[in-house]
Amino acid sequence: MGAVACRFDLFLLRLLTGYMRKAAFALLAFLVASRGAVAVAQTTAPQSISSLDATVAGLESIGLFIPESRLVNPDGTMRKHALSADLKAHRFDEALSRGVQGARKRILRHPEQPCVFPSGPGVVIRDEQAERNWRYRLARTDLTIRGRVVRVTPGLNTQTFGPANLVVVDVTRSLRGEKVVSGSPLTFLTTTGSLTIDGVQLCTADEAERVPVAGDDVFVSGWIQTRRPGVHIVNKPSLDVWELDRDNRVTVRGPDGGVENLSVDELEDVVRAGPRQDSAQSRQSDLQSILSLGLGEVEHGMPVVLVLSESLDAATRAAASSLRSTVPRTDIPVSAEYKLPGGFFLLDQVQVSGDAGLFVGRLGPVPRQRPGILTDACGTGYRISMTRHAGQWTIGPIEMSVC
Repeated sequence: MGAVACRFDLFLLRLLTGYMRKAAFALLAFLVASRGAVAVAQTTAPQSISSLDATVAGLESIGLFIPESRLVNPDGTMRKHALSADLKAHRFDEALSRGVQGARKRILRHPEQPCVFPSGPGVVIRDEQAERNWRYRLARTDLTIRGRVVRVTPGLNTQTFGPANLVVVDVTRSLRGEKVVSGSPLTFLTTTGSLTIDGVQLCTADEAERVPVAGDDVFVSGWIQTRRPGVHIVNKPSLDVWELDRDNRVTVRGPDGGVENLSVDELEDVVRAGPRQDSAQSRQSDLQSILSLGLGEVEHGMPVVLVLSESLDAATRAAASSLRSTVPRTDIPVSAEYKLPGGFFLLDQVQVSGDAGLFVGRLGPVPRQRPGILTDACGTGYRISMTRHAGQWTIGPIEMSVC
C-alpha cells in the first residue's frame, strides 16, 4: 500500500494538523456541554458504568479523545454544529467533511485497501538494544501493570486525528515503574480504529495489533501522558499490550519481530527483574529540558508567565515552577478584553515518551468573545517535537498556528 497510503496520509496531515487541531480543541467545550450517553462498543462491570463514563468524559474534556457518539448521529450521519456561533466548530465540521470526502474517493480508487497505517506522532526510542529486544523496550517505559479490560470505546484520537479505540483497564496489579493503585483505571488508545460517517468508512490499521475486547486479561506498558482522570498512557499496543490466553500464557512480540511465549509467572519475573532506568528523578530532568527548549522558542528573551492547564501532572507542574513564574488556569488575571493576556503562555502538554518529547501551548494575548461579534483571534499556538540523542534533547519539527 506504500505510495497510495503515503499520499493519503499526507492529505490527512495537510487537512487536519493545521486549523483542524485548533478547531477540535475549541469544539471540546461544546461536546462536553452537550454530552449525552457515550457510545460503547464493549463494556463489563455494569455496576461501574457511571465511573467508566466519567473516565471517558475526562479524557474528552482535556482534548485527547472524542467518542464516536460526539461525531456521529444515531442514523450514521455526521453531527454538525449549525447552531453554534463559534467559527472553530464550523471549521471542524468542514475539515471532517473533507476527510470523509477524501476517504470516499480513496475507497473508490482502491477498494482493496480501505485502511491506512496512521502517520501521526508515535513513541520514538533511539536505543539499539530497545529496537532489538522487548525487554529493553520494556525498561524504557514508565510503568507496567496487569489488569482487566472493562471498556472499549470507538472514536477519534485528537492527537493524530485518526480513528482509534479508547481502552479502559481496571488495574489489578502494578508490576514495575510508577505505581498505579489497584482498582483504579488506566487508559490507552489503540492504533487501529474505524469510524463510519455518512456511509463512508474511515479507518487506520496496524496489522500486528489485536484490539482488546472487554473482559481481556492484559499486561500493559507505556509512558504516562496524564494522570487526570486516572492514568492515561501512550504506547504502541502491538508491542506494549499483551493478552493472557486460555492456557494462562502470554505471547510477547519484540520490536525485531521475534516472538516469545511465556507463562504469567515467567513474564512477571522478567518484568520485575528487568533493568529500571526510568526513575522519577530522570523524568523530572527530561521535563525540565523539554520545557527549557520549548520556552526558548516561545520567549526569544522575553520571559512569560506559565499558565498551568488542568491536565498537567504534578511532576510537570513542579518542573514548570522551577523554571518560570506559574499560575493555575483558574487564576489568570481578570480582564474584560482578554481571556489570556499578553505575556502569559498556556502550557497544555509536556510529554516524554522514550526518546521523543513534545511541548504544546498557546501564547497570549487571546481576546474574549463578545456578544453578537464573531472573532477568530486565538493567539499563537505552539507544538514543538523534540528528540534525545546521546543523552541530549534537541528541537525537532515546530508547528505554529496564528490567528
